[in-house]
Amino acid sequence: MIAASDSKAINVCRLLCIFFMTFVHVNPGPEVWAEHSNIYGFDLLQFFSNFLGRASVPALSIISGYLIVNSFYKSPDWFSFAKSKFKKLIVPLITWNLIIILFSLAVFYLVSLKTIQMRILSGEELTFVRILDLTIGLNYNSITEPLNFLRDIFVCSLISPIFIFLYRANKFIFLFLTWTICLNFDITPVIMRDGILMFFSVGIALGVSKEKVFSLSHNNIIIMSTVVTSLFATYIANDSFSYYDLREYALRVVVACAFMISSYFLATKLTHETTKKLGGYSFPLFLSHSLIFTVLWGFWQFFIGREVDSFYPVFYFSAPLFALIAVQLIMKTKKFFSPKINSLLWAQ
Repeated sequence: MIAASDSKAINVCRLLCIFFMTFVHVNPGPEVWAEHSNIYGFDLLQFFSNFLGRASVPALSIISGYLIVNSFYKSPDWFSFAKSKFKKLIVPLITWNLIIILFSLAVFYLVSLKTIQMRILSGEELTFVRILDLTIGLNYNSITEPLNFLRDIFVCSLISPIFIFLYRANKFIFLFLTWTICLNFDITPVIMRDGILMFFSVGIALGVSKEKVFSLSHNNIIIMSTVVTSLFATYIANDSFSYYDLREYALRVVVACAFMISSYFLATKLTHETTKKLGGYSFPLFLSHSLIFTVLWGFWQFFIGREVDSFYPVFYFSAPLFALIAVQLIMKTKKFFSPKINSLLWAQ
């Protein structure tokens, strides 16, 4: 059973993480605007994208692992648990990838314009494996890049019972070995991004310990200390693990903790009903923000300009806010759709 204070903080933390994560995916993407270092506010764009945006994923992975433990305990068996996770993770992944594929095809054939996703579709021959990759992220090449996260979280969910067993056997060895293996060995194609599994395992440890996830308890301090020990052990023993790698992972740990602590203090100022409502926007925002950004970018190019110029930061910082507003409006339409449609779209 999740404590009421943790439940409130989790709802706030998920929305904060996903909101800041969307800054990484604002069209046309950092791989394009990074070439225009002369635009006003470039350093701020990099801070939001490379620091806040990417560093929010570890906190989201921790929360996912913590919630998975609670979900697993509620399931009568592993198959029911796996079926539930498939419906909540893979079905929306497929649904939203298909939606953006159909949207991109419609834009191309109606107005002869290619979205980013249309360029991906037309870039290679559509073999069966390629189609699986585009729709379910088989090799982490989902047509909607952010949704690849769901692929890895689903795989993490399937192996979480093993993690729970290993943690109960010895929590220190479990965490230390999980992080050390991920840092020193290639774990693809099981998990495509090692950082997701690493921070997911921290969430598992927090969940199994049955302590408040946002507290600075003795157990939670030991968990984070074990993680840091693995980082420094790898840095000392593995020559290919550079100081830059150590700094990047350590920074993720610090920022993940900062997100969680900030969420806890924000949640104390809000009612349970408010935090529940905010939490209800997080997954829909995650699923739909790429499509919303594509639409917004299309309007921006039509009315303002097609290039990344001095006005681009206005679009960059307003797009996530518009996406959040759009999601709030979209969620008001749920009542007009059947439960099956809402399940396909939002896993709700």
